[in-house]
Amino acid sequence: MGSKERILKKKAEVSNMIIEVAMDILNSEGIDGITIRNIASRIEYSPPVIYSHYQNKDALTDQLIIIGFNKLLERIISNERDSGSSAVKLEHMFRNYIEFALENKPLYLLMSHRIVGSSIGKIKNKTDEFSALLKAEIQRMIPVKKNTFQVDDIYFGMISLVHGIVSVCYTSDEYSIKDGDAAVRMMIKGFLEERK
Repeated sequence: MGSKERILKKKAEVSNMIIEVAMDILNSEGIDGITIRNIASRIEYSPPVIYSHYQNKDALTDQLIIIGFNKLLERIISNERDSGSSAVKLEHMFRNYIEFALENKPLYLLMSHRIVGSSIGKIKNKTDEFSALLKAEIQRMIPVKKNTFQVDDIYFGMISLVHGIVSVCYTSDEYSIKDGDAAVRMMIKGFLEERK
């Protein structure tokens, strides 16, 4: 291995270390704990080294968001392939979404906070990929003759309900994932009945 390859390998290792530490901080201290100084201290490098990889905290948290969407998409895609009808697939997708959010609360909150109105290319690409998966299943559920509702409107209504379920699960000890599953089933059932 030549010196250029060693340098690139070392740079990749440091970048991965920065991301791992940032994710650890996010999970233990929340978004406010992620600072360039805090990360530099933990990986025992100077702040300029962090800045050589990420321009600022926002660039670093954007990378965490992209990682979060990759994990969410992987989870949704891997579990929806053989699920049966579009209604069942959609139910599984939303269940996986809720489970992801509950298992990755700090990351999910960061993703939810930063993606609203995001024009950042890489994040927008991930949110578009996510919404395209769900919208495709919604579209399959709408009979062509009765396509009076807009897929986007239905998508935003459904994702709002699911996000609300996650929020209630975060704040209530009395509301469980089973309650969320029941709410998702009722939402999809109501949607299907409306389409008849």
